[in-house]
Amino acid sequence: MPQPSNNHPSPPLSLWLDTYGSYTPEPPLQGGLTVDVAIVGGGFTGLATAYELKRAEPSLRVAVLEAQTTGYGASGRNGSFGMTVVGLGFGTMAMLRGKQFVRDAHRYMMRAVDTLDELIQREGLDCDRIRPGFLRVATTGGYVKRIRHDVKLMNNLGFDDIYWLDANAVRARVDSQRYLGAMWEPRLVLINPAKLVREEKRLALKLGAQVYENTPSAALSRSRSTSRLRWESSPHPLAAGAIALRRRLRPPRLPASGRLGVRAGNTINVKRQTTNVKRQVSFVVSRFATTIWARLSATELRELASFGV
Repeated sequence: MPQPSNNHPSPPLSLWLDTYGSYTPEPPLQGGLTVDVAIVGGGFTGLATAYELKRAEPSLRVAVLEAQTTGYGASGRNGSFGMTVVGLGFGTMAMLRGKQFVRDAHRYMMRAVDTLDELIQREGLDCDRIRPGFLRVATTGGYVKRIRHDVKLMNNLGFDDIYWLDANAVRARVDSQRYLGAMWEPRLVLINPAKLVREEKRLALKLGAQVYENTPSAALSRSRSTSRLRWESSPHPLAAGAIALRRRLRPPRLPASGRLGVRAGNTINVKRQTTNVKRQVSFVVSRFATTIWARLSATELRELASFGV
């Protein structure tokens, strides 16, 4: 069980983590280490990044540092849906951001769902995956009107796999007299998120990435010649201290990669150099972690930036 800190009491385990069964975390980082890329956070983003970096360039030395255990954070506490929903719904987002934004955002999310499903099936990930599709049902006349409007909007934008189902068609799927109709979209994947994120850890390890659990990162700072990532020697629910970079880099701006080398005292020293990774890599700094977006084309990075990422 996770141990509380003075400032951050540990939340209870999610359903997914509580019912996962026996799990043996990777040993925490001890002493020195030399890697090309250090990723803070052992969730979906961090582990998928490690996996994709090793696929793109097997010679890269990649390490993932997780403060608790893999999937302890949001990746093990979500609703298990892989779906295309963007913002406040098709009609509302069209009014707020325009139809072109809805078209681009939905296409991007279609690729996201399909890419996740392809990864699960290609690598044989054991995560209770099913693809049942998505029903947004209407229980009032007003909601019938709204859903039919959204279906028509998306069909007019060129999406022919979003359908309106009348009451009889809905009841053939879910037999309730309350359902007056529904929007049907087949592109939805359901998974067990705790199983998926720990399968992603298995993939990263299989390709040669290093994963260290119960290894909270305390701070990242950079001088003119080196960067230093310090971690704690004992577990805490959240990493303490600030993360500081010489400059914040967001898509589509692209930094050079760094070579990380560790000296004594639990410190990573970074000497910047260019590697032969063919795809774009960018640092994204958030409140809780520094993660790396990898294997994104320039077009995809522009799309992420346009969505406010």
